[in-house]
Amino acid sequence: MNEEHVIKKTCKTLFPMGFGVKKTEDRIIILDFVNQIDDKNYEIFSSLAMSEIKAKELMDALDRAINEEERENDKDDDVKRR
Repeated sequence: MNEEHVIKKTCKTLFPMGFGVKKTEDRIIILDFVNQIDDKNYEIFSSLAMSEIKAKELMDALDRAINEEERENDKDDDVKRR
């Protein structure tokens, strides 16, 4: 029997102004997402904790997404030059 996996999104998409990354003694990576309140004040509105392995998987996925976009832009530039 073929089982389908369903992923349900339970939170809204947020657009942070910045982020911070920390590594704990037990090799857990913590990623804080930051917004600026005013000239001097910032708030961490969300934090994620993950193992080093998951952090590397995230890094690889981000790299693939960025490089894919760059490849698409390069293709568009090639078409415009012709």
